[in-house]
Amino acid sequence: MSWKQITWKDFETDAESMAAFLVNGGFCPGDAALFCPGGAYPRLVAETAVLMLGGVSVSGAPPGAAKAAFVKDCGEAEKAIKAGANTAVYFYGVAAPDGKTAGFEAALKFGFMQRKKIRDQLREMVASVRPEQAAFDLRDGGGADVWTHGEFMAMLSRAAEREADALDAESQCFCHLPGADIFSRVAGFLPLFVSARWAAAEGRDEFFADILEVMPTVALVDTETVEMIARGGGGFQGFGGRLARILTGRAPQTDGFFTRLGVEVRELSVTPEGRKT
Repeated sequence: MSWKQITWKDFETDAESMAAFLVNGGFCPGDAALFCPGGAYPRLVAETAVLMLGGVSVSGAPPGAAKAAFVKDCGEAEKAIKAGANTAVYFYGVAAPDGKTAGFEAALKFGFMQRKKIRDQLREMVASVRPEQAAFDLRDGGGADVWTHGEFMAMLSRAAEREADALDAESQCFCHLPGADIFSRVAGFLPLFVSARWAAAEGRDEFFADILEVMPTVALVDTETVEMIARGGGGFQGFGGRLARILTGRAPQTDGFFTRLGVEVRELSVTPEGRKT
């Protein structure tokens, strides 16, 4: 494993560059962007750019349902274009951009060159985003589950307030969030929201392999993985010695495994009262 350090300024530049790339491809407020699983840092950048522009992050829908698509590789990007997407960015692999498809790094480079030219337009689009606009359309094996920008920011604020004793700017977070649900979206953005140091695993195997090097103080993990650790599965080797809290989507069955290790497991309850998921 090799790590690349990203500063907050780097992240801001990358998000603005991706936003400029999207706008150059005709992306407008209210447009949908499809996100396929994977691409931990690239996805965070791209999803931030989509939300900045007042767009809607869509998971679990057909490629043709969105104006832009963020997918695994060049082949999936070509399929998304054929299905009706205007622009497709792929997280892995390198190929020459063809005007409609581009690798993540190529999209950033193009957007970086364009962002100063359209900075005023970007600022106007960001300023025009309203709380009642849709932010997420999550279709995890069922119908559309739509969440607004206002709901999303309120959930982030509540989660940050609840976990303030363990999660702040001094925290080292490590994420494994494969789900297409609102917990995964809130948990994925929560470290960013509180300015914590952030790392994310591409998959469960990488999470197990890398956690000893990351040495997190807080882990944000899907419930299935938490329960697998408690059962001794997956080749899990340990936490790295600093972990104080695990935040997950629902209360897991662990038979006191984490309590004996001095690690608190908490359900990150993000859903507003009266709202079903």
